[in-house]
Amino acid sequence: MPQAPQKTPVTLTITLIGALVVALANLVNGVIYLVSGEDLLIEQAKSLGLSEELVQLALESVDTSIVTTRGVIFLVTGLIVGLLALALRSAATWARVVLTLFALGSLLTMLIALNDNLSSLIVLLAFASGLAALTVLITIWLPPTNRYAKYRKMSGA
Repeated sequence: MPQAPQKTPVTLTITLIGALVVALANLVNGVIYLVSGEDLLIEQAKSLGLSEELVQLALESVDTSIVTTRGVIFLVTGLIVGLLALALRSAATWARVVLTLFALGSLLTMLIALNDNLSSLIVLLAFASGLAALTVLITIWLPPTNRYAKYRKMSGA
């Protein structure tokens, strides 16, 4: 049996923190999209120089459910990543694999938010989520985390 690690490796701690940042940023972005996404669309249209009447006419003829859909995507991604962060404490391989996939998905949600550019808070949270997701993708498979996962598996912990 491999020698017991003294404590949880720093790489796993960084991964957990990164996953929590990804989860929190996606959850907050999801709430923003659901609560005020349509208002942010109106503000964005007005900032382009469109009149109030034209903006209202456009909103009546356009399906704005995409904002709601994106909000739900952010919320689901944030919730699942948060739950995976809890499961990752033992460095289980299944949790690391699934978290890797959702960290990649979080990079896609970051690109969606950056493309929408609805508010500076959404953009800031998207950058935070993207950087944290990249950190997770790197640290989750580093040797100290792998050794810890192997020890936990071998010891039955």
